[in-house]
This record gives sequence, C-alpha cells and structure tokens, in this order.
Amino acid sequence: MKREQLGVITGGSLVEGLQMRLHSRQNIEQIKVGKFVLIEGERYQYFSLITDVRLQTNNPRITVTPPAAGETLLRQVLAGGSTYATIDLRPMLAL
Repeated sequence: MKREQLGVITGGSLVEGLQMRLHSRQNIEQIKVGKFVLIEGERYQYFSLITDVRLQTNNPRITVTPPAAGETLLRQVLAGGSTYATIDLRPMLAL
C-alpha cells in the first residue's frame, strides 16, 4: 500500500490538536472531516482524526477580489503561494 503525503505539520499540541498545511498538489475537495490519517514522527506514528479544513491567504486583498469562476489560470497561480489550506488534526493513538 503506497502512502501519500498530504502536507506538513506546522503547529499545535497533542492536547489542543495539530495544524497541517496541505501541499499545493493536493486537492482540498478530497479532504474529508472525520477521516483518519497517519502522522509519521521520528520515533512514533500518530493516528489522527481530521477535525476541520480551513482556507488561508497570505494577502487579505485576495479575499476582497477573489478570482471569478472562469479564471482557472489565476486560481492555479494563487494556489499554494498566496492561498493555501490548513487541516486541523486530533491525535488519537501513538504507536
């Protein structure tokens, strides 16, 4: 079974939950709240539950004038650089 890397842990805590930045090559629409994912640490693996998905931006002006539905090229340019997704995770089990 091939494992696919969804993103990189960017912050959080084991008690309050972790935050992961989704890789730009991943489709945010494929991420489902309630799905289990595996976080691979240096010494342990953590089975974690996806609890929330958030859209973020580096530039607040993007939210004022977002790309229109037909502007596919502009959306692709913004994805991963100026706009990105974060996933909230709840660690459930450490192995």
